[in-house]
Amino acid sequence: MRTTSRRVPAIAVLLGSFLFLSACQSIRPQPRPVTLPSAAIQHLVLIKLDDPARVPEVIADTEATLAHIPGIATLSSATPLPPTSPNALDDYDVCSQIAVDHEAAYTAYTEHPDHKALVARWRAHFVSFRIVDFLAGADQ
Repeated sequence: MRTTSRRVPAIAVLLGSFLFLSACQSIRPQPRPVTLPSAAIQHLVLIKLDDPARVPEVIADTEATLAHIPGIATLSSATPLPPTSPNALDDYDVCSQIAVDHEAAYTAYTEHPDHKALVARWRAHFVSFRIVDFLAGADQ
């Protein structure tokens, strides 16, 4: 009988340890699934104008012209913040951010007559411009 009574506590300790460790595993933070944002393609346009006084006019025209183009999920235009780092870009007057959900929407936006007309209206006033396109939230 002595061997049976020793086995019961040993089994109880093992079972208790297993349950305790299982509970610890379940309270660990679980990784969240990665999902693409609703507007996966980000299109940034950085523009340096020949006359910085025209910035408000460029921003207003950009937003009024592009806002109704189908496929654009988000649109915003703004001026740069003062640099917070020696590596921060500050050689532009306007940054426009256009986000679309997929490549077909991006192509439709770039080929849209209103987009082309906006660029044609202002291109003569660009000292320089840069375009940055990227796929947000995706592993390349």
